[in-house]
Amino acid sequence: MKEIVIMNSKGGVGKTTLADELVFWVDRHTDPEDGQVWQIADLDAQGGLIHEPGERAGALVEIVDMPGEIGERDADVVRQADVVVVPMHNSSRDRPATEQTLRTIKRAGRRGLPVVLVVNRYVSRTRQDREWVEQGLRDWLNGLIAERSLPMVVCVMAMPESSLVRAAAEEGVSVVTKAPRSSAAKAVDEVCEAVWDAMMNPGYEEYVKVRTEKRGPWTLLMRKDGKHA
Repeated sequence: MKEIVIMNSKGGVGKTTLADELVFWVDRHTDPEDGQVWQIADLDAQGGLIHEPGERAGALVEIVDMPGEIGERDADVVRQADVVVVPMHNSSRDRPATEQTLRTIKRAGRRGLPVVLVVNRYVSRTRQDREWVEQGLRDWLNGLIAERSLPMVVCVMAMPESSLVRAAAEEGVSVVTKAPRSSAAKAVDEVCEAVWDAMMNPGYEEYVKVRTEKRGPWTLLMRKDGKHA
């Protein structure tokens, strides 16, 4: 069974939303005749998932929603992962927790474990977010590389701030179903596809090739440990 782990030691960054959207994405892109493709594990005591967690016979993919704090089980979960998704916000409060999470992944994960870093609630019209994506993000990642804290394979994605995401969750549906032509829906599809590609194409060279061919407006940049962007 393949395993997608969604984690950040900071709460409220969108882990549960991404977990549900990944399940919706899998349902949209797999044949119902193949049976139960996914199962979801809820390790976050706060709950909030739309989909029912638990084991399902014959599931091919498990999506793990981790708690918003560093725990003793984190390293063990990361070691079993095929891809780790790290949602974050662009704020001085969120970056230290994200750095701590990336260090945990770097220490515990196998060499070449793909990581999809998702800058959540990105607002392109604000100067703060725009300047950070254009330069601050690059400097931040370079700093992590310099201290050897960044995992080897990182794909950086963006998810725009949108009330549609919250409204869709209230209705128990994907934002792609609620507002298929919205920028939020397009970003969700691109992010989920990047996660799926990371799971199906392990290793730097294979993943970069696939993501380069599919690169869309919500892919920010890709990194290899030890190399400058």
